[in-house]
Amino acid sequence: MIRLNNASNVSIKNMTLNATSTGSYATCINMTGTATNDSIVGCTLNSNNTNSFTYWCGLYANNATFTNLVFTDNTVTAAFGMYMYGGSANITGVRIERNTITSYYSGIYYMYNTAGAKINYNTITAAGPSTNTSWSGIYYWYISNPTPIECIGNKVHNFYFYGLMIYYPNGTSTARSQVRNNIVTYNRPTASYYGLFVYGPQYTSVMHNTVAWGGNTNASSYAGYVYLSAYQQDSVYNNSFAAYNNGYAFYSFIPTGYNHRLDFNNLYTSGTNLANDGAGTYTTMAALRNSTYAINNGNAWSSS
Repeated sequence: MIRLNNASNVSIKNMTLNATSTGSYATCINMTGTATNDSIVGCTLNSNNTNSFTYWCGLYANNATFTNLVFTDNTVTAAFGMYMYGGSANITGVRIERNTITSYYSGIYYMYNTAGAKINYNTITAAGPSTNTSWSGIYYWYISNPTPIECIGNKVHNFYFYGLMIYYPNGTSTARSQVRNNIVTYNRPTASYYGLFVYGPQYTSVMHNTVAWGGNTNASSYAGYVYLSAYQQDSVYNNSFAAYNNGYAFYSFIPTGYNHRLDFNNLYTSGTNLANDGAGTYTTMAALRNSTYAINNGNAWSSS
């Protein structure tokens, strides 16, 4: 409906856009080329929401550069709430905040090649039927430099594969990335896989998140999954990870010597296996505290 082609300093505010086509293309706003300082604020964006077509989007920016994009206080109903694939590395200044997104397939998808994006206080709800159609609430893949990101205060509901997924959030010793105060839930009558999934963080705080992960029985699912790897000084504190589908409450690979910190977390499973740390599976908190990785990392889990 609206195409921004190399268009900078454009504000779209308080508009209602209805992309009603039932064909392959039904995008409300399409960004192409290189743009700076655009804002989309207070709009209602309605696309088709009954299939997983990539071009059924509230906001679509594929192979575009969108520096200092502001997307706030919008209401979006679409197969993809946002499809954001940066066409150049280190796109800075992106803010996606306080939006209400109802999505058939994914709420906020890719964010590829962005640096230091802020994805805060959004409410993202699956619209697909009670089958494996609504894939991911927030899917933030490949952060291109160590500018700290924020993913704070989001509420994500009923996406079966990834509730909230972030690859390589990187901060610094003085400016940490923040993944905190998010709520992720799943309660549909089908199998679910990963509630909160964080892979390869560095100088990142994963704190005060709540995951209530249900669905049909799946012993291979994880309410929380944080792969710490050979990066520095990550903190996983004060989270609640609950698996109500007989899956794992938590998985974390914890290599020795990188000053990772894990503690004061609440873990629950309705099944047998509570947690896995890459070296073993543990059915009780006491067994997890006594694992080799926990002992070699400053008695991790001692207060969980």
